[in-house]
Amino acid sequence: MLPLLNDSIVAGGLVTEENFLAGYSAAQALPGPLFALSGFLGTIGAANSPAAMGGILALIAIFLPGLLLLVGLLPFWGKLRSLQWAQSALHGAGATVVGLLLAALIHPVWTHGIQSWSDFAIALLAFLALYKYNFPAWAVVIGSGIAGYIFY
Repeated sequence: MLPLLNDSIVAGGLVTEENFLAGYSAAQALPGPLFALSGFLGTIGAANSPAAMGGILALIAIFLPGLLLLVGLLPFWGKLRSLQWAQSALHGAGATVVGLLLAALIHPVWTHGIQSWSDFAIALLAFLALYKYNFPAWAVVIGSGIAGYIFY
């Protein structure tokens, strides 16, 4: 989703690359980061309308397909999840999500966010804080922002 959003939102001129990456970075501290990013992009991209209206419309647009799919599949879910092919498809979808997240890390996050050795050091320390020392995500985001402010 991230490369798709970047290509359509940034290339379309609705939001600058810096605002897009800043919103994406801040959204990582929240549950459901793409949903939070959608609300942010809808708010910041609302040029001639009230900002809150753009954010609300973006949230409706991103939640509605999943909600409709849930309502449509719920009556059949018990039977569907017991089928071997459906379980295999769900495992495949999970692997696909991991691959897409890696692709999003490489472009645009890595290609635009890591510009110097200090950027790499901040990213490495943030990674270690999250995965080795189990710091909360919100603390790592705030700490990374402070480190970025200090170095720039």
